Amino acid sequence: MAIADTPWPRLPQRAERTLVALLDSFIITVFDLRHADRVLDLEQVPAKHQELARLHSEAAAVWTAWDTPQGIWLALGRIDSAQSERIRAPVLWIDWIDPAGKHHRGWWHSYRPNEWIAGRGSP
Repeated sequence: MAIADTPWPRLPQRAERTLVALLDSFIITVFDLRHADRVLDLEQVPAKHQELARLHSEAAAVWTAWDTPQGIWLALGRIDSAQSERIRAPVLWIDWIDPAGKHHRGWWHSYRPNEWIAGRGSP
């Protein structure tokens, strides 16, 4: 079974809040969304964005969304605990949709708040 086919376990609530904070840091920093408004209701984002969030709703993935003058950004992330321990930094698989509706994804890690480094590979 490939790792992409392996189900991710559900996260405890505290870990979920931590992951949301990491995703917020990622999306605000990488896309310079400091002046955006946080979207708290999934029903307020476009259908394509909702589809991505719902697709992963049973996995240990959380979402965050931000409303900008250009439109909605949505990021969905899962943490890789083993890799995070190995490099002593949070390692996340992040899917995101930009305001144009384009889907992107990849590994990202951060040694310092508000500094993100792109990785390689797939989950």
